[in-house]
Amino acid sequence: MTRPQYDRKNIFRWYQYHLAKKIKINKTTLTYRLRNSNDPEMIALSKLGASKPFQEFYRVHSAPYLLETPVDPFSGVGIYTWVPDDLRTLKTLITAGYPFSTSLEVLNDEYSRSAIINFTESCNNSVKILLYRYTHANRADTGQKITAWDELLGMYYPTGVDMAALLQFLMIQSGWNKETVLSIDPDNFEHILSGAVNENLKMLFGEKQKSQSIGKEYETPAQILATSNSADPYAVCNLVRLAEKLSEPLLNHEFDVSTTLDNGEELSKLFLFLRAWGDFKSTGGRHGSISFPKSYHTAAKQFFDLYPVYENGKRLVAAKDIARRLRPTWSQHKRRTDPLSIVSLQMGHAQQRTTDIHYDSSGAAMQRRRVELRSALEEIMDLLRARKFEGLLGKQASELANVIPRFFHIPGHTAPLWGCMDQTAPSWPGADRQLREGQKCFAIEKCLGCDKVWVTTDSLPYLHERLSHIEQDLYDRDESGFTRRLNIEKEIIEFLFESWDDQDAVLDALRFQRRQKKSLLPRDMAALRMIFEEEEAQ
Repeated sequence: MTRPQYDRKNIFRWYQYHLAKKIKINKTTLTYRLRNSNDPEMIALSKLGASKPFQEFYRVHSAPYLLETPVDPFSGVGIYTWVPDDLRTLKTLITAGYPFSTSLEVLNDEYSRSAIINFTESCNNSVKILLYRYTHANRADTGQKITAWDELLGMYYPTGVDMAALLQFLMIQSGWNKETVLSIDPDNFEHILSGAVNENLKMLFGEKQKSQSIGKEYETPAQILATSNSADPYAVCNLVRLAEKLSEPLLNHEFDVSTTLDNGEELSKLFLFLRAWGDFKSTGGRHGSISFPKSYHTAAKQFFDLYPVYENGKRLVAAKDIARRLRPTWSQHKRRTDPLSIVSLQMGHAQQRTTDIHYDSSGAAMQRRRVELRSALEEIMDLLRARKFEGLLGKQASELANVIPRFFHIPGHTAPLWGCMDQTAPSWPGADRQLREGQKCFAIEKCLGCDKVWVTTDSLPYLHERLSHIEQDLYDRDESGFTRRLNIEKEIIEFLFESWDDQDAVLDALRFQRRQKKSLLPRDMAALRMIFEEEEAQ
């Protein structure tokens, strides 16, 4: 592993090899080797700062040192070309107790990237030599590329990505939320009835603390149950044992920082992980627990960066993207075989309605709930129209119930264009400057930018017509302030179409609009002002 000396013989032979192979001489490398040579004449040449003096010196003095077959004496030697065995390296580190054999302060002072930047002066033990090779000397452009230091440590110690993936898999398999999974005590998570019916059938439990002790002077966490088949390697009980086994190398080491969460609870010792080498200096210390929220969110993001997951063509990138999908996914899977009452019991819900409404987002379930909502709303509207509704309504709902909108009809068309809830209080930009207080508004071209507009199903064909006109105008015009207003109006119409509850009605309106031989609207909507103003005057 020792690099040959920078003497006259080796430098001449290195130069001969590059000339024979027509390899370009790196001036920086040449100067470095001359400067660090044990030959006074070579050192003197390095101070001249040019390669021409060396070329002349080489021509005159190199003959006694040259070989018939040129060889590079510096090739294939030195720490940059050394390929250590990863398993033997791990054994060396474990025997030495790295990274827990010293305090965090000593680790940061003597084993950090800045502390071992000079191999000759800094690397005075086996751990530092290995650390230097796997970090500073681990470059493909100067030698042999090998395993990264964090990847090497990850072969023995669990990483944050490992524990984040295991935690999410446990949530999928058990149907528990993150809080319940993190509450698992590896020494006491099997129910007393576990194995009573079948040796492989395990009954497991966790605890749900949130909202269970509100209004009480003592804690009353809800016990959440789950069944598990120990014969299945991916069963919950086996995943818990896996997490326990992975955390074992870190279990007897104290945290470098406080281990208390905001709610006063200790960090879970079931989901321990080793931080990246470069993060040892940070406030997190050498190792942590995935039960710390920031650690979980960071590790989950790293997991999705490494392993792309898509839903409906959109890539999941953070913990928040997956958290609300795990329990509903489990619920939908279980409802194929188990009755709703059992699923609700397993999820720890006091009411079956909670399970049915909040944990089933399948297309069939959402359609059923839409039908139920539509029926309830129609019943309420019938009561409101008949002035028989008894109960409380929100402020906006109360106002809407008492509003009699003014609908605008275009001569020659049966269906109204759209309506206005209050012509004396328009909200479109500039209305306060263009209209006097209390003056009625007839700016029909501004309606879609006003919160008083009342759009109905009858309005849909007109909106399709207006969208067609806008697209044609945008195609014909250059970019200007007017085109920006058209773009805003276009976005509003497209939003209305996309958010309309009945998409069939939107398509029917489009077909109706296309069948018309005459245009439903004038290109200049402001032309309709006079019609509605005269209608109002009469």
